[in-house]
Amino acid sequence: MKLCTISVWIALLALVIGCAADSGSTRKSGSSQASGQSGEFNNPETDAISGGGAGSFGDGPVAPGGSGTAGTSVFDQPNCGAVQITPRVEFSPGNILVVFDRSGSMEDTDFNGMQRFAAANAALVAAVEPYTCPAGAADPDGMACHDPLTLATILFPSGLTLLCDPVLPFEQPPNISWLKSTEWLPTWQQFGSNPNFGIGTPIEFAFMEADRVLTDYIDQLEGSTAILFLTDGGSTCVPGLLTPDGTGVVADAFQIATKWAGQGVRTHVVSVQPGGSAYNDQLAAAGQGTSINPENPQDLEAAFASIIQGTASVASCDITLEGGRITDLDGACQMGTVLLGPNPLDCDPANGFSVTGESSISLHGSACDGLMDGRSLTATFPCGVVGPE
Repeated sequence: MKLCTISVWIALLALVIGCAADSGSTRKSGSSQASGQSGEFNNPETDAISGGGAGSFGDGPVAPGGSGTAGTSVFDQPNCGAVQITPRVEFSPGNILVVFDRSGSMEDTDFNGMQRFAAANAALVAAVEPYTCPAGAADPDGMACHDPLTLATILFPSGLTLLCDPVLPFEQPPNISWLKSTEWLPTWQQFGSNPNFGIGTPIEFAFMEADRVLTDYIDQLEGSTAILFLTDGGSTCVPGLLTPDGTGVVADAFQIATKWAGQGVRTHVVSVQPGGSAYNDQLAAAGQGTSINPENPQDLEAAFASIIQGTASVASCDITLEGGRITDLDGACQMGTVLLGPNPLDCDPANGFSVTGESSISLHGSACDGLMDGRSLTATFPCGVVGPE
């Protein structure tokens, strides 16, 4: 298994400039311009957009007319307002093999009136969404956003079969091979979220196929790997009996989970069976993972989120800033605006942010916890306390 650390761009680099009150001009976003051309300003007196600043980012309009100084740095503009700096967060990549039960009992409605499968599907989508890249997200060099999470899916049983039959091969839809989360999510919504429910719960065959998948693919995956197994009951197979084709015997799911644990792959079991299941508890224990028995849709989402966070997560709350250099650390602390999601953070070494260097800040306490939970991060400082890199 290869281990590495990847960088995820949390916010697009944007230069936001507010001009002096007596100029009558306000900054408008505009498309990135060619080298040497300045950012756009709208002059209400001429109704024209003219040069000024170091270049802009976004989808704002560009109109002819006006004048300005091309190539002037945003940091050299008088009364320039604020500069938004890009925080670069280091993530530890992870991989989740989702083994998802679609037996007939998953149609039962005991999650606030929702089907077990429908509730689990909605919770899984909500838990994965924070690990996807927004449409069109890119870093300033035009590179695609990097996902920290890779997923694959095995659905079982394979339609109307006997109580203990093999499942469809991993490479065949509706199963989903390894994809980054941004690609996996719409694929899951297309193929996996509207299942053909089957007969029986052949857990052993699902685990046998999952074991083949790990054997074939694990060397191609970066970071840690875990199994997320969702079911609503124990197996309808009997380990040790002949397989339906008579070529072998049904494997023991507990032995498979124990084998995975020895390879550093934990098996987390989420049970949507009311009251839980001793079988599922024992299976998670064999796989050195967690056994969770949610009682409502919110707990289901929290269960999935906790498993994902433990596999692919923020590596550190020490953040590198790019796109500018802090020249006044105390001023940046007092006047900087750091947002975690929509919420501003205090410059507070207990539960906020601190400015730790010319190109770095750190998050602490509850702020660090929020970043670990996948919330977005932006940082804006008055141009008087930052300069060019």
